[in-house]
Amino acid sequence: MENFLKLGLRESTARAFASFGFHHPTGIQALAIPKLLKNVDRNFVVAASTGSGKTLTYMAASIERMRDREEASEAAGRVTLPGRPHTLVLVPTRELGEQVLGVAKAFSLDAKFRAASLLGNVPVSRMNTAMEQPFDILVATPGTLVDWLECRYPKVFLSYVKDVVLDEADALLAGKGFPIVMKPILDKLNRRDRDGSERKRRFIYVGATAPTKMLEKLSKDHRKDLEIVKSRDLHKIHSSGVFAEFVLIKQHESRFTELRKALEQGRRMIIFCKQASTVQFLAHVIADMGFGCSMLYGSQPRPNRAKNWREYSEAFVNTIVCTDIASRGLDDITTETVFMYDPPKTGVDYLHRTGRLRAKGKVIVLVNKYELNATRAMFISHVRNETMEDLDRYEYVRLLNHVRTAPRKRGIFRNAIEPAQEDLQHRITSSDRKRRVEG
Repeated sequence: MENFLKLGLRESTARAFASFGFHHPTGIQALAIPKLLKNVDRNFVVAASTGSGKTLTYMAASIERMRDREEASEAAGRVTLPGRPHTLVLVPTRELGEQVLGVAKAFSLDAKFRAASLLGNVPVSRMNTAMEQPFDILVATPGTLVDWLECRYPKVFLSYVKDVVLDEADALLAGKGFPIVMKPILDKLNRRDRDGSERKRRFIYVGATAPTKMLEKLSKDHRKDLEIVKSRDLHKIHSSGVFAEFVLIKQHESRFTELRKALEQGRRMIIFCKQASTVQFLAHVIADMGFGCSMLYGSQPRPNRAKNWREYSEAFVNTIVCTDIASRGLDDITTETVFMYDPPKTGVDYLHRTGRLRAKGKVIVLVNKYELNATRAMFISHVRNETMEDLDRYEYVRLLNHVRTAPRKRGIFRNAIEPAQEDLQHRITSSDRKRRVEG
């Protein structure tokens, strides 16, 4: 706990880190927490790889800011009103929201703050009850928050908000459907007071990736009043405990052969698919093979999603088949294999999927001939511990010249780059990230 006190945190706040398995600050925590505490009027981008404790970082800083305001206030006690949060945390999925809410409540135990949530597909009666109570921190998905801002009663008001956190900011600002839903929220947050003065709010953009286009837009939006805090390993995959295997599939039946091989190993496995229909189909295939599994995809009813994830996280089944909804924020530190039945569309998707692994494990990616060009770059960046964006073009072309035809056995990429064969085992997470609380 002493290491966290040195960052400028109060004892009650520092104590919460130990409850999540963090006894020493991670790189991003050591970098970001002092800056967030000192520069309360600046906007921040906090970017670090999965498993680095970013949720704890921004939650601790926000609670410390609320404590400072409370101590500086001349009023007797804190001003906490129904429907008027001081910190707003926006998340893309309800599963991530539930995890963030859990972190907020853990911090609130000692700090005596209250946290509430507005997440999709939660019974309206339950959210009504929560909004009628005083609370300081609100965790919300954008669509549900907009509904409450405009239609529901009791309403939520954002006039008291001082810290606005966008967890998985790249998804919220540029992901499918999110920009339209986010607009009315951002409009309300950026609205001027009646006298024409700007409301002083701090925006904190958090993520495991920080695309260049997003950073350029944020810098413009905030008139360059934006500080970027990022870890050295951002956009990299770096661990000697994880083996990556890209398998070229020539016939559709080969996918099931590779899948059966992975299932027969009995390791805890997350299987990623592009579409919900593929998830459902593959779950039936796995059942026909004689193995148990759960399913997770966006259009599932909330009770089913919660139940299915619990089945996997509590080890009632060893396998879960899911869409990319499970690639951001959902945590299970016992996962041993990430099996990509459908390859990721981008390097960012690859980073998020692979980030479900911790210190040791295996990544298996099934690739057909039409997907070779896209996945080769991912593989080479993975092997060479380079960022997905900064792979040297000429070295990339030189390495690809080693790839002629598919090997007879386990796929084109396993033996494609012979000079780099000894580098095929590599790290994804460092030893101090044994447990993760993410958003």
